[in-house]
This record gives sequence, C-alpha cells and structure tokens, in this order.
Amino acid sequence: MKEEILKIMDMNKKGTISDEQAAELLSALKSEEGEAKQTKEETRERPKRDGAFDLSELGGLVSELVNVSLEGAIDEVRGAIKDVKGSFNKSGVSGLSKTTPPTGSGYIFEDNKFHVSNVSGMELNDCQMCDNKFQASNISGLKITGGHMLDTQFQGSSADSLALANSKLEDVHFQGTKISKTDFVGSKLMDVHFQGASVKALKIAESQMADTHFQGLSVSTSEINGSNFSDTKFRGCSFKGSKLNNVVLSECEWSDIKLVNCEISNVNLSELRIKSVNLEGKIISSTEEFLELTR
Repeated sequence: MKEEILKIMDMNKKGTISDEQAAELLSALKSEEGEAKQTKEETRERPKRDGAFDLSELGGLVSELVNVSLEGAIDEVRGAIKDVKGSFNKSGVSGLSKTTPPTGSGYIFEDNKFHVSNVSGMELNDCQMCDNKFQASNISGLKITGGHMLDTQFQGSSADSLALANSKLEDVHFQGTKISKTDFVGSKLMDVHFQGASVKALKIAESQMADTHFQGLSVSTSEINGSNFSDTKFRGCSFKGSKLNNVVLSECEWSDIKLVNCEISNVNLSELRIKSVNLEGKIISSTEEFLELTR
C-alpha cells in the first residue's frame, strides 16, 4: 500500500497529476480500504483477487497524507505568489460600468478596455500598463510611480489627478480628452500625442519629452521646470497663465501658438522653429524677451 501512496505523491510532485487528482486517488484508496475491510470480515478465507490492493494496514494514513500533501501544495503556491507579478489580461469593462482597478506594485495591467465607465483609485508602483484603451470614460486618481505606460489610448474621456513619478510614457495618445491636476515628475515621454485635448493645472518637473506632439491643445495654469523637450511639435495650441523656467527646447516647433499672460525665463530655445506666435499680456521676463517677442 505504501508503494501506491508514494507513487501517487511522486506523480503529484512531478506535476504529472494535480493536487486535486492526487487527493481523489488517495481518497479512492481509502474507500477501497473500507470496502476491503468489510469484505475481509465477511469472507476471511476468500483468496485475494489478482491486482487487488492490500489495504489492511492503511488505517488513518491516507487522511494524514492527503492533508500533508494539500498543506504542502498550498505553502508552495503561497511562496510562488510572492515571486510572480500579477497579470491582469483582457479584463475588459464596458457599458456604464464602475470599477476600482488593483493597487499595489509589480503588476502587469494590459489589454483592458473601458467604455463609458468610471475608473478610480488606480495606483501602480513599478508596474507595466500597456495596450489599454479608455473611451468616453472618467478616470480619477491614476498614479504611476516607477512604472511604464505603453500603447495606451484615452479617447473622449476625462482624466482627473493624473500623476506620474519616475515613470515612462511611450506611444500614448490623448484624443479629445479633458485632463486636470496633472503632474509629471522625473518622467520620460516618448511618442506621446495630445490631440484636441484640454489640460488644466499641468506641472512638469525634471522630465524629458521626445518625439511628442501637441495639436489643438488648450492649456491653462501650467508650470514647467527643469525639463527638456526635443523633437517636439506644438501646433494650434494655446497656453494661458503658464510658466516656463530652466527649460531646454531643441529641434522643436511652435506653429500657430497663442500665449496669454505667460512667463518664460532661463529657457534655451536652440533650433526652435517659430511660426505665427500670438502674445497677449506679455509677461515674458526675458530669454531675450522671448526672442524679441518672437520677431
């Protein structure tokens, strides 16, 4: 009997059979033990059938082994969970839904679609958020620290309290989206598009932007400090009450831009291509009075 039990345990350990299958086999052995005992009592002198198990000494060993097996498996699973990143795949939410996505660290949040939904309290640390789509939805409290947002779209939505710290945005599109209370700190934005969007209370500090496009963007009350912009295009945009300090703009383009009551100081405008910039309020405070009021 011990040989059969050990064989089942060994098969379970090697992954040949699952924990549930092992438990069923052991339970079957226990049931057969009961039947064998009953048969033995009724016909003690009956010869044993070929291939039948001798369960006369099994006693309570089966139950004990089942418990040990399951407890061991549970411990292994618990240990494995600590080392494996959570993956939220294809958990699409659609149709006037309200959801609270997971918070924590080490997650892979991918291939999710939110349509006409309310999404709140998404706080991810050291996470990867990729291939997601938010359409006609309200997103509030999205905070990413030390993470990577990739291939994500925000269409016709509202994003409130969007905060990124030491994170990376790549191939992210904001189309027809209203964004408020936005903080980018120590982050990198690459191939990011803001099209027909409205941004309020924007703060960018110690960040880098490359190959980023702003088209038809309306910005009010923004502060940009200690950041670099390269190969970035601003077209048909308006900025109101914005402050730029210690900013480097290299190989950038400003076309059909409206600046209202903006402050520009300590700004490096290396290779900045300017076409049709309208200044109102004229609170410029140098960088050679914004290149002599853009000439």
